[in-house]
Order: sequence, then structure tokens, then C-alpha cells
Amino acid sequence: MTYALACIVYFTFFNFTGFPSVGAATPTGLFNAWDALVYLVCFLTAMFLPPAFGMLDLGKLGPLARGLAWTVLCLVWGAIIFGIGLAIMGDPVNVLVWIPVPLLFGGLIVLVVFRDSIFGQIKSLPLRGIFTTVLSYLVGVLLVALYGHLVNALNPGLAAGAPTYTEQLWIANATLAFTFPLLALYSDLFGQWPLRIAGPSDAAAEKVDA
Repeated sequence: MTYALACIVYFTFFNFTGFPSVGAATPTGLFNAWDALVYLVCFLTAMFLPPAFGMLDLGKLGPLARGLAWTVLCLVWGAIIFGIGLAIMGDPVNVLVWIPVPLLFGGLIVLVVFRDSIFGQIKSLPLRGIFTTVLSYLVGVLLVALYGHLVNALNPGLAAGAPTYTEQLWIANATLAFTFPLLALYSDLFGQWPLRIAGPSDAAAEKVDA
């Protein structure tokens, strides 16, 4: 079901016309492939919002209503940050590197590695959610900037910008595709030691058994 849905999204919304050929089944969907990809990653960042805001009371809804509500939240949030990012930066790939990638990366660290404990003393969920989201983004931006320096040290001369966006894609892939598995291993094998901090009692971040 998940694979079928992914195929529907891919062929309906991604348009690779003008890109190097990706084979006989090149999608010619509704939107430029870069715009569709970056919006989809912006959409995914909303998955970190309900935990940061105490699940926004979505847990009180039934499974179907909760899924629909979360989907609408993701659609709206993704549209907002994609639209703002595109208006400021003008290039969807730069939006990818500097907005949703830091939110995902920073959100994983703040909510999962630190178990939503940094602002655990704040009982107001909206306020704690705002602080957590802002901190997640700032942490992510710092780490993306670090990878930006690493790419120049490890692979100097990579092309930045259209049409290949090689430098931007190196940073995005190093940040997400490389670091996420390392953080998963760190969590599973080392129990997040020495950052194993008890989260607030009402936090929805991932629990680690004592």
C-alpha cells in the first residue's frame, strides 16, 4: 500500500521534462520535479510538529480522523514553509538545503536524542513547541553549515547551483542519508549515552527503556 501510494504521488506530481532522462517511464506529472521534491520534504518536516507541541491533542481523535488531521497539517505546513522559502531564496534546491533539511535534522536531535528534555520545564505546550521548533531549526542550520565546510574540504570544486546542484545535493545527502543512520545506530547500540536524559512526563518523543 505504501509503495503504491508513493508511485501514485511520484507519477502524478513529478515532472522530469527537461531533466536528463531517467528511463522510459520518465514522469511527466503536474509540477517541476525540484518543486515537487522540495515541497514533499517540507511536508515531512510537519511530522516533527505534533510531538513538539504535545501531539496537538491529535491522540484524542480516532485513527482515521487523526490520520486525516495530521495529513492536512502536513499539507498546510509544507505549503507555508515552501512558499516562504521560495519567496526568499528563489531556488527550490537552496530551500531544500536551508529550510526542511535543518528542520528534519535538528528535530531528530532535539526531540529524539535529547528526548524533548531541553525545554521540559516549560509546561505550556504551545510555548514549549515554539521553542523546540526554533531550536531544532537553529541546531539543524549549524550542522548543515558544518557539512557545507566539509564539502569544500573533502570535495573542492563541486558545482553549486543549476543545472546539477552537485554541492547542495552533497550537503543534503550527507546530512540526512548519512547522518540519520548513524544517529539510529547511536541510539540503538549505545542508548544515546551520554545524552540519555529523561524527557518531560508529557513528552511524545521516543522513549528509551531504563
